[in-house]
Amino acid sequence: MAPWHLTLGALDELQPSIELDPEDRLALHFVSSSEWPELPHLRIAMVQPGRQIELHPLHDPARSLPLPRPMASLDDLWLLVRTATRRYWFEIPYGVCGSAEKHGEAPQAGPPRPPPGAMVDDAVIPWRAIRFSLGRADGCELALIATSARPGEIELEARGPEARGPEAGGPPDIAVTTSSGALHLLQPWRAAGAEPGQLHAARYAFTPDAEAWSTRVYVRLTVGAGGSSSELSLPTSLADPMHRSAARHRISRGA
Repeated sequence: MAPWHLTLGALDELQPSIELDPEDRLALHFVSSSEWPELPHLRIAMVQPGRQIELHPLHDPARSLPLPRPMASLDDLWLLVRTATRRYWFEIPYGVCGSAEKHGEAPQAGPPRPPPGAMVDDAVIPWRAIRFSLGRADGCELALIATSARPGEIELEARGPEARGPEAGGPPDIAVTTSSGALHLLQPWRAAGAEPGQLHAARYAFTPDAEAWSTRVYVRLTVGAGGSSSELSLPTSLADPMHRSAARHRISRGA
């Protein structure tokens, strides 16, 4: 699996994120702003429907914490953070922290649901963006990005001097294909960033396969450039536009 960095929603002045490193290890990170140098005492748990794993307390000066794999890869997954006065549910797109090779049957079908046991005074926070590092190909550093703001869409980035491409702009020989459903080009390669010619980006949208995606699955994505290729297994939480963030739902008093 390619290394990735998942940016969660912000907790006041704290920015939590989850990373998968090249050794296939998961870790939770908290970064605080200069205005909040002290990290408050936090109790943290990973929560899935009917299951909860309490993690070691996180407090200053600790800034990172190893995470276990989720108990069911394609179940909804939440990071529950409790301070002295409030509970915060951070949405994690289902399937991202799991393993495509070990997921088995999807125990939960359909779009994401609000967190189990959330109460009206809890803060429910959607995830923001995930960035997969695809390594170097054809002289460029490649990355793939998905965001909760654009469900069912991905962006491919190519960084490096060779990313200038011909006059038409952009790397001319990078192709993205999917094993299931369809992938359509929304925006062709364009120059991006503050340094013209150093970074190019293209945007794509998935069209779901109604039969293959009738339950939660992993979709194999292949990114090829210069005779080499990288493969990703993306869960339908990142590919199906109907599976948009459940954290945007309002929590009722009966929840």
